[in-house]
Amino acid sequence: LMKTLINCDNPDISNATVKKMMGHLWYLSDELFGLCLFDQNVSVETKCKIVHAMIKNPSPEVRDVRPKIKKDDLKKLELYDLANKNTTRIFIEFGVDNF
Repeated sequence: LMKTLINCDNPDISNATVKKMMGHLWYLSDELFGLCLFDQNVSVETKCKIVHAMIKNPSPEVRDVRPKIKKDDLKKLELYDLANKNTTRIFIEFGVDNF
């Protein structure tokens, strides 16, 4: 959705909607991000890349309550870029030990 809004033909609409949506990224944590694995709109290929990132990407040393993602970064950011070892925490919290 964010990429669609960024690439909107009308710059006024694009800027206004992206600015508003960026204000709602507060809930996008690396832990909650793991829930996208259950989204039927996410391809199996992307889910595999997310799982790989969950295993390989280190957790950030400092965790921000609100992620700091710049508008220009959103253009090239993929779902799997947001995953890291912290993403496994949601599964551990729900008692899923093997994933």
